[in-house]
Amino acid sequence: MATTAGYSFIYSVATTINGTYSEIAAVTADLNMSTDIATITDTSNAGYVLRLPGLNDTASSCEANLDVSNTAYGHITTARTNRTDLFLKVVPDGVTGNGFKLPVVVENITFGGMSMSGPLTYSVSFQGNGAVVADNA
Repeated sequence: MATTAGYSFIYSVATTINGTYSEIAAVTADLNMSTDIATITDTSNAGYVLRLPGLNDTASSCEANLDVSNTAYGHITTARTNRTDLFLKVVPDGVTGNGFKLPVVVENITFGGMSMSGPLTYSVSFQGNGAVVADNA
């Protein structure tokens, strides 16, 4: 379980939605769940803008310490190479049952921290590829 600023979170991947999730050694992570908004304004609404929610979208990214023997790292690099989906599990507060699962594609992997004075790190960004579901287990 990763810890940042005194709060715990779980950030992990699997090759199937109900498969075994392998934790990413994430230092930081985020999950963005957004909705496209359509403006449907006309002049009949006293000059106020009216909006309707459109399609939902998700994106996520993390920065992690590099450990090439980590199962999650292997899943990520294999999914990117083979252009296959992964399943991401994000539990923002670290409490089982309070998280989300979603299918994702690997958008980008960047390697950093390549110096003699610090650990090697990598960052990975994911784009959602389907519906977000609650993780109740």
